[in-house]
Amino acid sequence: MFGKKPQVETGQSTQPVAGWYEEGAESGVLRYWNGNNWTEESMPITDATPQLLAEQAKVKEQALRQRTQVQAVELQQNEVNQKSNELIEKAKKYAQNGQIENEEIVIAQFLQVSKDYSGKAGFEGAQKFISQLVTRKELRIGCTYIGEVKKEGGISQYSRTNNFLSVQMGGQNAKIFSDRIFHGSKVYPIDKNTGAQVTLDGITQITQRPTLTRMALLSPLPGSALVPGLALQKKTQNDLRSATFIVASPKWSFTIPVSPDNISIPRQLAERINKIAQSMESSSSLQQSIVTHNPVVAQTKADQIEAIHKLLTGGALTQIEFDHLKSEIITGKGNP
Repeated sequence: MFGKKPQVETGQSTQPVAGWYEEGAESGVLRYWNGNNWTEESMPITDATPQLLAEQAKVKEQALRQRTQVQAVELQQNEVNQKSNELIEKAKKYAQNGQIENEEIVIAQFLQVSKDYSGKAGFEGAQKFISQLVTRKELRIGCTYIGEVKKEGGISQYSRTNNFLSVQMGGQNAKIFSDRIFHGSKVYPIDKNTGAQVTLDGITQITQRPTLTRMALLSPLPGSALVPGLALQKKTQNDLRSATFIVASPKWSFTIPVSPDNISIPRQLAERINKIAQSMESSSSLQQSIVTHNPVVAQTKADQIEAIHKLLTGGALTQIEFDHLKSEIITGKGNP
């Protein structure tokens, strides 16, 4: 209606910022542009116009700076979203192929990207998103939480041993799942070669010694303090025991110092790990046998699953062995 939109200034986007602009060449009129369209507001160009335009230039510069900042934030957000989507898709692919270590590495990268961009809130939001994908069986497929091995703290160690030198500092807890173990920031896949145990060494030692206080209080006559001192010596118990949770595989291993008074849970978890590894070995052997002796049956994954289901219903396989074998068939890990 009022001609072309104002000319874009250097450094601006394709849309000029709001302000007063000359309506046309040699029109002698200024018209107000609201950022999207011309308005009905106009004024003639006068001697006061240069001052008006100078003041407006400062406002326009500030508006342009704000717009540039917004555009930079939007660009960064788009880059973060693209990077996050790429990492999630990569993690899903690793999960489908049973590549546990690679899957967890990429998940950690995704969480770090979210934390770097949005801080604690972004990290927590990313964790919830990962949990949703796990629930939908898109990540950590077949991964079930079993329990946690907690390290014995330094205070607990000192209260038992009464010796600062025997305190083992550092160490991290371990969370045990049905196919992987999280130890601090690292993750280890459980396979048929994985083994776990809890060791318990040392003894509880009781020492006795006479004390000057008891000698002084219980001696009736001067020079007779030795008798009560020897008869009522102070007893000190020093717990020299040490308990260690150990998990190892051909390519990795780690240990956790645990409380000797609370080793039942670590032992139970060690047994669970060993049973999972044994069932994986049995499942691998059974699948190899099926493929070797039943080549016709083993042509497709569906046929293989049907074959092992018959073994399950016939009592030749336990439910745990069936689940592991089925997972290997689906992911392709058990193929010869």
